[in-house]
Amino acid sequence: MRLIYFDEVDSTQDMALKYYLEGYGEGTVILAKKQRKGRGRNGRFWYSPEGGLWLSIILQPNLEDLSLLPLLASKALKDLLEERFSLKLKIKYPNDLYYEEKKLAGFLLESSFKGDRLEYCILGVGINVNNPVPEGAISLKEIVNRELELKDLTEAYLKKFFELYYKGLEVLLGEEIWYKGKNYKIKDLSFFKSL
Repeated sequence: MRLIYFDEVDSTQDMALKYYLEGYGEGTVILAKKQRKGRGRNGRFWYSPEGGLWLSIILQPNLEDLSLLPLLASKALKDLLEERFSLKLKIKYPNDLYYEEKKLAGFLLESSFKGDRLEYCILGVGINVNNPVPEGAISLKEIVNRELELKDLTEAYLKKFFELYYKGLEVLLGEEIWYKGKNYKIKDLSFFKSL
């Protein structure tokens, strides 16, 4: 794993693509204290001021696993925070983590293909930690009633994410997710790969 830090960027996703095009490979992580133009799904603006955890990871997954990477990233954070703080968190398909109906984190997958070959895959991670949040969101600081050390949380999250990533997507089996207002237990990965 190779970590590259910035104080401020337009988007860690854009910086990760730049580094990928310069030859950096799987396991390269771009982190920023804040983003001016952070983005979520469908090009939506992702508010990412100082105090949050904003990063993007260059990955080279198996093509058939691609669509489930945001769920894997959600599970990594859910597992970590439940272990550390005994929280009850909910994974919302396809790419969010919620605490009591408020968004705590979001995950963005961007990829490109040449023909049927995956050219690159960049997983964006946005976690509200100590930062102010917009309406409908919540920060970890609000949940645990104290400020958290970002460096420690970053290292722990990346360790957990890569541990699950290298084990494979089967770690998602049995996981509960929230989809279209209902809770489901993942019993078959192929169902989610087709969505």
